[in-house]
Amino acid sequence: MIGLLFGIVGICVLFLLPSKNFSQAKKEESQPVTIDLAPEIPEELKNKFWYYLDSMNHQKGPMSFDALKRALKEGLISEKTYVWNETQDSWKPFSAFIKAKV
Repeated sequence: MIGLLFGIVGICVLFLLPSKNFSQAKKEESQPVTIDLAPEIPEELKNKFWYYLDSMNHQKGPMSFDALKRALKEGLISEKTYVWNETQDSWKPFSAFIKAKV
């Protein structure tokens, strides 16, 4: 008897709660991300051939720095993806070379 009562009360509460507008939430989540170069990036680094490590740690590239930024916008890589060019001693996260603004 108590279970039936709580079940009916639960259904009534669901109808009384404000509904969440999922389409508006999706629009807010899908705002485009614009990528700006960090000010400490010298122009000669932008003109180098870049490589990155994918999720399986396979090396991808060579590609331009602009192609790396496009891959970030398209979701192929993230700010945590390790990148490298011939002027670097070791692989570094892509976040060291960009700053993202929403």
